Amino acid sequence: MTDEVSTQTNQFTDVGDGMLSDPNDATDDDWLRKYQQEYLTLEQVAAIAGITREGVRQRLKARGIQPRSLSETTRLRELRQVNMLGADIRAAFLRTRSLAETSLTVGLTEGAVQRYLERELPEWKVLTRLPRSASKRFTKPEMLQSLRDAASDSKTALTTNAYRNYLSAEPFFTDGRRRPGVQAYILRFSSWIGAVSAAGLSSNGHSGPSKEFDAASANRAVVDCWRDIGHAPSVAEYDRWQVGRDGRPSAATARKLLGSWPAVQVRAWQVVYGILLDQDDEDVVVPDASEDDDRLRDGQFLDYRQADEGTLVSLPDGYEVGEYNALERAVRSHARIQNEAAAAGQALGLDVLSPGAGSAAFDLALRGPDGTVYVVEVKSATSENLELQMRLGLGQVLMYAHRLRLQHTPVRPVLAIETTPGETWSDLLSTLEVGLVVAGRIRDDLVRILNREN
Repeated sequence: MTDEVSTQTNQFTDVGDGMLSDPNDATDDDWLRKYQQEYLTLEQVAAIAGITREGVRQRLKARGIQPRSLSETTRLRELRQVNMLGADIRAAFLRTRSLAETSLTVGLTEGAVQRYLERELPEWKVLTRLPRSASKRFTKPEMLQSLRDAASDSKTALTTNAYRNYLSAEPFFTDGRRRPGVQAYILRFSSWIGAVSAAGLSSNGHSGPSKEFDAASANRAVVDCWRDIGHAPSVAEYDRWQVGRDGRPSAATARKLLGSWPAVQVRAWQVVYGILLDQDDEDVVVPDASEDDDRLRDGQFLDYRQADEGTLVSLPDGYEVGEYNALERAVRSHARIQNEAAAAGQALGLDVLSPGAGSAAFDLALRGPDGTVYVVEVKSATSENLELQMRLGLGQVLMYAHRLRLQHTPVRPVLAIETTPGETWSDLLSTLEVGLVVAGRIRDDLVRILNREN
């Protein structure tokens, strides 16, 4: 009898507010769920539970849960917001190329946006060197109409000099924007003759003396340099690389053909990383003549780009060393899982793909011989954040699959996670027809998914 009473008494915990609470009491489920999944503070939980802050701490400890610090709660809230708004952050930043404008658009701090970009968009700072100017955005119909306007009073071929003379007299569109210059036409249409012909105007049949380099060849050279040295080249780095390489223009020539060095870098960035920016933007339009550019314009898929498993992450403002180490671990783990999935897919005879310019921002895709596309979302995870990562990953992969199905069928979503989730998650994914692959056994898991399809 004494042992029984003692056992029953030990099931309860003094919560510090004059009450005894069973740590397994179902009435705690609501505030506990809010604490663990919605990242409420101890004060917020105390208000819901009708007890003191210390009472909440004691109840959590009784359940074997270490209470979070306020800074940890703040970071988790930010991580959840950033992951939920990831697609919006990416779209806004690629449109504006500005941290400040992206922050205003998505309603997050610049620091939060920056931390997302550090994880998700390679060499993103290159783009910030050339923020978008709305006054330099021209659609092709607008550009062609400007040529027709310039040729309206002339019966001769429209030369570059004749167009420049027209710009001197009529420099602005009716909405106040300055008309595009000659270089904008050469970049967009490969040559002046190509632009004039597209406008339905007569040309003089040649573009003047043959030139050793054009905008497309200059862009290809910068792309090749970038790939060789592994990062965006400075002017000095490019000129050192160019020495002894016949058929490659100097940095000065590249700038003359492509614009300022930031413009040179932004044009090349799009080809290096397979992400096409707004091609109505005069500052960033990619010259047409490159084979890589043609592949970009094809849209959804590019050959797989290996993820960097040795990525170094700069220490963001406000992060403590422990938080930084966790962030760097997550980035590297994500890359390792992604590359494991790519290697497994290749070993099974699948095409391994990265997202192209016109595609959803998935981590990788695998395409089978029958054309089925398995779109894969990768999530690193620890025991502490597995629930959050599963929720985020499921939402993302379903959205990516939906977007791909608008242009491509059939599509199957697959979630790649670092650690095995519980049976409840496995059952849910099976019900939703979402494949599950786990780090360390991805090849075997892929085989099971493929066998089910067949």
